Amino acid sequence: EEEDDLEDEDPTTGKTPSWIKWMRLPEICHVPKSVQLERGQAGSLGFSIVGGCDGLHGKQPILVKSIVPGGSADRDGRLRCGDLILSANGHLMTSISHTMS
Repeated sequence: EEEDDLEDEDPTTGKTPSWIKWMRLPEICHVPKSVQLERGQAGSLGFSIVGGCDGLHGKQPILVKSIVPGGSADRDGRLRCGDLILSANGHLMTSISHTMS
């Protein structure tokens, strides 16, 4: 198993991304939740994402990178950094580019 971890390390940091560790957890630990957010005055949902099928590291899931303090996602309180985005507006996010997400 340690060899697998080395293959998944980010070459720039030497660390395994948290989403890889999350995906390896038993399925019972994967608890999906539905979150509906309203865009703020600036048109933002109040969070940023990483991942996509067009990234430097190949196909990766879309994950919440950060939450904007005081933004819609922050005020709602259910979205967390590292959360996996499964779908948005009825579209699956499993094989989508970062740009399109």
